[in-house]
Amino acid sequence: MPLTYYEVLGVSETASAKGIKEAYRRLIFEHHPDRNKDPNAQNKAASINEAYNTLSDDSKRALYNEKLKLLRSTSQQTTTEESGQRSAEPRPVPDAGFQIDSPPHFQNHSPPCTPACVTG
Repeated sequence: MPLTYYEVLGVSETASAKGIKEAYRRLIFEHHPDRNKDPNAQNKAASINEAYNTLSDDSKRALYNEKLKLLRSTSQQTTTEESGQRSAEPRPVPDAGFQIDSPPHFQNHSPPCTPACVTG
């Protein structure tokens, strides 16, 4: 599972806005491509910026937390099913696109259709 934004910044999910900002400043200073010559510095800085932009905005953070919660519950449900335990809620059956009714041609015949009837 990829790192969460909280893990990228090294803060807990209950971190305050001030704690998130302090972690961001420390990490972006350390991993900024102008200061760090590591080839992955630019990618790390981009990840840090993305995490901070989401977690520093209250509405984005609330939405992210909901998605994270849903992802974890789905992941936990899959793990439970793989271990052989039944989940509390049944999973929906995907629609395979099949029609249950016969085509109209077959419905109009009183005896069953023969291959000659279908091809002819």
